[in-house]
Order: sequence, then structure tokens, then C-alpha cells
Amino acid sequence: MRAWDAAFEAELVAEVTVVVAAGPGALAAWKRLLVGVGPHVERWASRNRHLVRWSLAGEDDVRSVLVAVLTRLSRDDHDNLRRFVASLPPREATEDDEQLRALAHLDRLALEAADDADGADDAAAGGAADGREAVAGRDARTGTPLRAWLLRLVGYAALDHVRERLGWSREGGNKRAVGTDASRLSSVPEPAGRPPITDYLTVRRLHAEVEAAVAELPEPMRGALGLWLEDEDFADIATRLDLADAAEARRLVRAAQARLRHRFRDQAAALR
Repeated sequence: MRAWDAAFEAELVAEVTVVVAAGPGALAAWKRLLVGVGPHVERWASRNRHLVRWSLAGEDDVRSVLVAVLTRLSRDDHDNLRRFVASLPPREATEDDEQLRALAHLDRLALEAADDADGADDAAAGGAADGREAVAGRDARTGTPLRAWLLRLVGYAALDHVRERLGWSREGGNKRAVGTDASRLSSVPEPAGRPPITDYLTVRRLHAEVEAAVAELPEPMRGALGLWLEDEDFADIATRLDLADAAEARRLVRAAQARLRHRFRDQAAALR
């Protein structure tokens, strides 16, 4: 699998341009695009923190996320790719996206955890939270907007997959994929288990309160936490905020988490 560098990005963007032009070579360009991005999407999905956290990073789950991403790219005559070419956000802001964003942020903050429960994030001060950087160290992190676009789509698709597999649906009830080990949810947590957040309205209310608390944090703590919540690693946060190093960025993020956990731990625990 090729590293995602500037040259690889340029090749893929050229294919995207042919696809959205819908000319005679569009189908062939689409197939080449799939061959290029498919392995990367699978790798990103296999390391997605939400899939890993809920034991949904198996081969079948990763393949489901891959299919979901490719479906988004092909749907409505490649409308998503057209928006990429036009440099617009990957999706229009919808209520569903806001729900997914709220879940992602609360899940990442782990407000009900102990203050020193840093988890995999602390494997390296400058690394990504899910260990991705150890595998994708050669991938360019700047000047590759298509890569960033696809990473965001993988994030959306992974959260959708978690919600579907673990039964978080707007209509209520439980959903279970046939032939998998995803069990139905009970209102009583298993010992040491962590069932998912299931109440949309409660999630949104808590997320709004957390966002208000974040707005009260001092700078640059607030800026560091905001970038971290959007999946920036500590090294990039340090660069963007002109901090001393990745360790300083990590310290600011951890301090912000500690404040939020102290304030919201009981509320967050009640949702689990």
C-alpha cells in the first residue's frame, strides 16, 4: 500500500476530477479511485477509536465501514466528490451529523473515566489517539485535503456503524447484525461493561452543557482541547497553537479533560 504523500494525493484528485466530469472515462477513473483509497479506508477503519472501543473492529465491521464510505462517495452521481472538488464541507450540516458529532466528542472525552485514565492516547505524546500514526507515519498530514476528507467520512461511517450495531436508533428498539457477536442491549449494564449512550436528547443536552463549559476554559487550553476533539494529534496541536512541543499540548488537553470530568462525571456515568 502506497504512502499517502503529495504525489499520491495528486493522482487521486485527478481521478476524482474525471469522475465528477462524468465523461467517457468516468467509470474507469472511479475504479482506479477505489483501488487507491480502499486499502487506506480499511486501515483507518480498523483503527477507529469507536470501533475498537466497542469491539467492532473485526474484518466484517471494517468492511461494512468501507462499503458505507464508498456508498457515500458514489451516491447521487458522486455528489459527495463534487462537493469535495468545490471545496465545500463533506456534508451539509444535518441534525444527524450533529448527533454523531455529539456522540464522538462525549465518547472521546470519556467524562465518566478516572482523571488519570488516559488510555491509548498516552502511547506517545505526539501520536494519534488510536495508534494510527505508528502505522501511517509516512502519510503526509498537510497538503492532502482528500485524505482529510476521507478520514472524516470514515469517522462518520464508523459512528453510524456503532450506533446501528449496538442499537442506538431514533426509532428505539434494538438492532443486531445477523452472524455477529453484537448482543442486544439491556437496561442493566454487565459487570465492568460499558453499554453505549442511547438517549439522543440526553446526549445533546449534555453535549451542549459540555460545550458551554469548554467555552469557559482559558486559552490555550480551550484551543488545544478543540483541536484534539477534531482528531488533531498533539504534535499538530503544538504547531498550530505555537506551543513548546507535543508534550505541552498533551498537558493542556489532559488538564481540560480533568476539569470537565470533575464537573460532568456523574452526569456522564448516568448515561452509560
